[in-house]
Amino acid sequence: MAWVSFLKEEIYIKLPDGYEKADYCAKLNRSIYGPKQSPKAWYERLTTFLLPLRFTVAAFDPCVLIHSKHQLFVAIYVDDIILFGPPGSHRKALKEASKSEFQLTDLGALHWLLGIQIEYQSDSISLSQRTYIDKLLLRFGMMSCNPVTLPLDPNHKLQKYQEGDNIADISLYQQIIGSLMYLVIGTRPDLAFAISLLSQFSSKPTVEHFQNVTQLSCNTVALKILIRVPDLVPRLFIYLR
Repeated sequence: MAWVSFLKEEIYIKLPDGYEKADYCAKLNRSIYGPKQSPKAWYERLTTFLLPLRFTVAAFDPCVLIHSKHQLFVAIYVDDIILFGPPGSHRKALKEASKSEFQLTDLGALHWLLGIQIEYQSDSISLSQRTYIDKLLLRFGMMSCNPVTLPLDPNHKLQKYQEGDNIADISLYQQIIGSLMYLVIGTRPDLAFAISLLSQFSSKPTVEHFQNVTQLSCNTVALKILIRVPDLVPRLFIYLR
């Protein structure tokens, strides 16, 4: 189990259903899902295993550990561990060492991560959120919209609400903006400027602003990030604990 690690604090819980006994409770010897100490205990256990193997914690994210010499990267998301780097003896040795230390399930090449689809070609890797986008369009009733070439019209300057303008549904507008922001931090950085601009009108969006955010949503459907690797496409692996 993901959170099976030792606790430094004493934690007591109610006896589970079917095991109740008057005036008795249970003391946790190891962490489980639920206590706020569990994620920290699990992280400490995992890093205690990886740091002696010459991994270092990334400065940009404490949940990413890097082995610079062997070009291996370990990313942690709750109870998932993603290992990626060039194939070879070093990556294989790390996999075997991890399996001997933890109870792991090797799911092979990584194809989905946090809603991002990962596809492998001979000389490249592509990242997309097509499923998320389809759900977004269905949720907001935009499945029949027509994709456009540009997120916004470069020859038209959007204006703030003026007296007499028709106000759009504020809550709906804000929901669409928030949903599109998740795309920006995932696989669609090209939408960052347009989302930043349209979000400035969130407090009082007009019908024109709403039309533009709808157009932006339709623009997101088929595009993806393509990462070209001339010589080798490193395979990604994911472990579920």
